[in-house]
Amino acid sequence: MRQAGLEMTVTFKASLQGNPWDLWGLSKIFDGTNSDATCIHAKDPAIVRLDMRKPEDREHFNMFGHEAHVDLTSNRFTLEYPFNGRSMYELAMPVINRINAIGRLLDPEFTPVTLFSCDYPRDKPNSFNLYGPGKPYKNKTGLGEQGQSPFAHDVFELGSENSVIDFVMETWTLPTTWASLYLIYEAIRDNVGGQAELEQFNFVTGQELRDFRFAANTCRVISEGIRHASRLDEATLSHIPLSDACQIINKLTVGWLDAWRAEVSARRMG
Repeated sequence: MRQAGLEMTVTFKASLQGNPWDLWGLSKIFDGTNSDATCIHAKDPAIVRLDMRKPEDREHFNMFGHEAHVDLTSNRFTLEYPFNGRSMYELAMPVINRINAIGRLLDPEFTPVTLFSCDYPRDKPNSFNLYGPGKPYKNKTGLGEQGQSPFAHDVFELGSENSVIDFVMETWTLPTTWASLYLIYEAIRDNVGGQAELEQFNFVTGQELRDFRFAANTCRVISEGIRHASRLDEATLSHIPLSDACQIINKLTVGWLDAWRAEVSARRMG
């Protein structure tokens, strides 16, 4: 914390709540080596476990189940005093949204982490908390197996510079439904210039795109987040399952982001 006259620059940290394995996997990617030193300070869940003989561990389990809390730091988390909890929230959430989007793109079994609190050092600590219900238990992670990820670092940076990429990444943090997947598809389609142009990129095949559009527009399973409420009395036609659609849009997003990475790299070299 730096003070100059009446102005004061404050660096805060965020606390993330999530499955210990997801947090551990993210920490292997976001280890402070990207452009704004974003770092998730997680410990290996294999060696850090709750001990139900300890009252504090029993209390934690009663409140949060198997989920853990770890610190998230970033050079972006700097504010001029005075500020409030909302100011910290508005800086932290775009970073967390991009982290979650990358987690889902790299590991289909990744469960998005949530913001638990933000705080900064003072004589009387100032923080705010928000947390939701627990998430499914898991005992492994597909994240971080290859160590540092150039894809993750590049996409993280692009998301802070490009509003369409930021929109797509934030949409990936929503529950997986036909509606949310279609938002991603439409954003990418319009960004490249339309349906014909999208098919020319060959991020996914034309047949995959047709299968996805047909399924998204004809599915009538309410719990899957249908796009239309019309023609509910008609017989349901055969279409691809939501899990297959998620894989198609995942592949589409990764291919599109790789094209953006290549374009930005060529622009910098030129």
